[in-house]
Amino acid sequence: MTWFKNKTFYLFVVLLTHVSLLDLFFVTNKGPVFLVDKNLEMKTIVTHFIIIFVSVGFYILLNAGMERYRKTNTKVSDFTWVIWSVVLILGIGFILI
Repeated sequence: MTWFKNKTFYLFVVLLTHVSLLDLFFVTNKGPVFLVDKNLEMKTIVTHFIIIFVSVGFYILLNAGMERYRKTNTKVSDFTWVIWSVVLILGIGFILI
């Protein structure tokens, strides 16, 4: 499969653009402040790539798990979905506090 037909490659490019643009500037009452010098530091670039590789790795892990799940005949019960939804909500609440 070529690079341009691979969804993972597109995810990498979109995340790279998204993270870089989000870190490029912020808006104050006086207008936008561009952080070009700060964005070109090696520490910032390495941080961006770590974020992107972790996100892409999580995507690959979830795809592999979904492929394995589709090949089996097991079903997830409604109770399991409720429990994991509550765990997710509590995790988001913990991060926000």
